[in-house]
Amino acid sequence: PYSYRGSAQPLGFQSRDIGLFQDTDGTGYLLSEDRASGLRIDRLSSDYLSVTSAVTVFADFEAPAMVRIGGTYYMFGSHLTGWSTNDNVFATSTSLSGGWSAFTNFAPVGTHTYNTQTANIVPVQGSSGTTYIYAGDRWTTGNLGTSPLVWLPLTIHANTVTVGWYNQWTVDTGAGTWQANASNPGQGTHILSNAHSGQALDVSGGSTANGGLVVQEPRNGASSQQWTLQPLSGNVFTLRNNKSGLCLDVPNSATTSGLQLDQWTCNGGANQQWAFDAVGNYQSGSNTSYILVSPNSGKTAEVKGQSTTQGATVDQWPGNGGSNQTWSLS
Repeated sequence: PYSYRGSAQPLGFQSRDIGLFQDTDGTGYLLSEDRASGLRIDRLSSDYLSVTSAVTVFADFEAPAMVRIGGTYYMFGSHLTGWSTNDNVFATSTSLSGGWSAFTNFAPVGTHTYNTQTANIVPVQGSSGTTYIYAGDRWTTGNLGTSPLVWLPLTIHANTVTVGWYNQWTVDTGAGTWQANASNPGQGTHILSNAHSGQALDVSGGSTANGGLVVQEPRNGASSQQWTLQPLSGNVFTLRNNKSGLCLDVPNSATTSGLQLDQWTCNGGANQQWAFDAVGNYQSGSNTSYILVSPNSGKTAEVKGQSTTQGATVDQWPGNGGSNQTWSLS
């Protein structure tokens, strides 16, 4: 049995879509949405039973969840679309009280966060690392009590976050690591074909030199169009070109939009890592279409300008759901 103890609007504001966050020093924070003023972070009292002060107010978002990794805070939230899902977003800061980045998508554009809305971020810390699980509500509007919760592993590096779809995946709670099932592209050699142009990811002129530029060319089976995927963790891979032995690379670890990709001596850097996030019919169980997201920049490998021209540049660009950013593996 419970005894009613009272109620209040924290600091006089509505408190909708409530979430909680506890910082490393034990301080608690209420995360909530006030339709009139926005998404709020408010500090709790030392006994966690009341709100003492406002910390930050964001614009029009709801469904907040937050995690701290090292010195960086990650705030996740949803746009305001009622029970309908949307492309959820995240922002980062080194301080709860200010300096927050702009909000940006963390799931492929147009998937509506795989038809979910942010509920919680669950850290699973182990001996070999920490897996951060995105827990999202998939609302069943005709019977809300039956709405399922969808769990997916996040890929987080510095200030970038991505999430891919997996019908099945496992987490090793002792090690703090996760592994995808066979729908993951897996280790092996593939030709990557662009969904818009039908042409293959290639190195210009079949170059074997460091800095050789990456382009699209008609599929011809050449070794310069063959890429060996080496798994690093979860859905993150390096792509080693079979002709040159060099890795698909973002030059100089730059984060600039429109920068052409190249190949470089494999060194394990974040600018040579690529998260394969499933798109299209992602629940089919046999999906081979992906966007390739650089954990270094948070940007996506694409054929520039949706070109269908032979030799067109392959660059990095913010995810926008375009077919020129989608690649199939064969």
